Amino acid sequence: MHCSIEDRRKQFEREILNFLKSRLLCDGEIFLVDQKKIFHVHKIIMAAGSPYFKAVFTCGMKESISGRVELAGISTVIMDSIIKYIYTNYIKISEKNVEDLFTAAHRLLIFSVCELCADYIIPKLTVLNCVGFYRFSKFYTYELLTKKCWHFLLENFTAVSEKSDEFLVLSFSELEHILKDDNLNIINEESVFYACERWIQYKPAVRTCFATELLSYLRIKQTRLELLMNVLNEKQDRQPCKVRAGLITLLNNLCRIRCLASEHPRIPNEVIFITGGYGTDGTLLSIETYDVRVDQWFVLHKSMPYRRAYHGTVVLRKHVFILGGYSGNQYYNGLHRFDIISGEWCELSPMHFNRCYVACATLNGRIFACGGHDGIRRHNSVESYCRSSNQWNLVSPMRQKRSDAAIVALKGKLYVCGGFNGREALYSMEMYDTQIDQWTLLERMLTHRSGVGLIGVNSYLYAIGGFNGNCRLKTVEKYDIHLNRWSHVRSMQTKRSNFAVTILEGLIYVIGGYDGKTVVSSVECYNPVSGQWSSKSDITFARSALSAVTIKNLEHVRHYTYYGHQNRQIQNNGSVLPQEAVMD
Repeated sequence: MHCSIEDRRKQFEREILNFLKSRLLCDGEIFLVDQKKIFHVHKIIMAAGSPYFKAVFTCGMKESISGRVELAGISTVIMDSIIKYIYTNYIKISEKNVEDLFTAAHRLLIFSVCELCADYIIPKLTVLNCVGFYRFSKFYTYELLTKKCWHFLLENFTAVSEKSDEFLVLSFSELEHILKDDNLNIINEESVFYACERWIQYKPAVRTCFATELLSYLRIKQTRLELLMNVLNEKQDRQPCKVRAGLITLLNNLCRIRCLASEHPRIPNEVIFITGGYGTDGTLLSIETYDVRVDQWFVLHKSMPYRRAYHGTVVLRKHVFILGGYSGNQYYNGLHRFDIISGEWCELSPMHFNRCYVACATLNGRIFACGGHDGIRRHNSVESYCRSSNQWNLVSPMRQKRSDAAIVALKGKLYVCGGFNGREALYSMEMYDTQIDQWTLLERMLTHRSGVGLIGVNSYLYAIGGFNGNCRLKTVEKYDIHLNRWSHVRSMQTKRSNFAVTILEGLIYVIGGYDGKTVVSSVECYNPVSGQWSSKSDITFARSALSAVTIKNLEHVRHYTYYGHQNRQIQNNGSVLPQEAVMD
């Protein structure tokens, strides 16, 4: 009978484990002092699985002669799991035992178990446990887990400082280290004030003395004045305690003192990328990024491989993908990938069809390209890109042919709305279900819209602006995916079509576009909670037919913010030429 290598390995593991259970040929003992428990083991196997036991059994001391090792501080259950792991390469990790397993494995120098414990902990980090795991991993100087916990803590600092009891037991030096970090992800600096207040209130007798130094880490100049005033003038249901009154007085003094001080902005956790488009002099190569902490756009040194407009841009993990589009004289079916970490471009498999005015989105790790125009005809065809195989596959076509439409993925479905069919601007919307490979027509929009923007927030879709066949629009409508119903919300400040739209820190950003007379550089954002629009800094180069994505949670995002451009500020007055001006 033929046995595979895998079958023989499993059989060998069973035999070895049977030797352990029956104590056959065992020549070593592990004695747990606290539990008075003895484990009979094979010294050679334990030495092979643990540098600690190898040293003990070969050092020439009494343990190597007697074969008996005494250990304190390890429970019977944990030691049993460690021994079985050494014999079988299998261990069961749970929420209850992960810290004890890590501690014992670290002590016994079984770092593969430490790695397994870290792999278990990292996806289970929450605002309630990240501080504890950070301190735990730092105590054991386990760099990988410490780094992951630290990034999670910085990324979710506001929620951690508000909800976590572990936050309250941080030492002064630990809290100081957090507040000093440029990567601290806070939308408003008053979060630092409230965090300091909560931490000091926990033990006011011993912590009030740290208030001055902690509040000195507020980036006062990076905070809007009215937000600081909200803190200073906040009304309380009860009389403020002495600690709070003292903190507010201190903050008031800092506001006066800091008005002349220079400050470095914090690094945002999210950055907007805009690519290509039509400018005043034709199609563009350039990429711009937006740093929300300084409300400023920066032109990347690395431009796109080709000029293109009416293209699609999506992001998956550490890569930005650009597909389709139009150069001014050529329709594209190409797909290019930009590595956010290395800054390098590479060309991937092309789509089946040229697609200008393409609508694209990502869902379940795949890229979907819908509709568009190939220079001769409009499409209702849809294709899906698989990264692992680097292949495009055609899926079910849309119910209607459409170019210049908008698309978004929400709650596991793809939604496409608006566009142009060659005769009129459309107001239909359809939904794609990947599970059954089927498109379904949904409730129509209230307005015909081509060159429209579509974005999803919670359970709502927002259809923004566009062209109705007669004029550019600034109206916005909201669709409830549960009620299958559209309703009007507050309009934009500027009418526009063929703009870029993306979400940054929960706000909807509308960028550039065409207002019916010229390409525009204005940017505005919508708060879905308050229902208000507000203006942001203009992009460097006015453009329409551009595309945008938001890069999130990347450790290498610094390069695309203020810090990556301190020495090469791009001026709108022409003192630094855009790359388009020096190409070709």
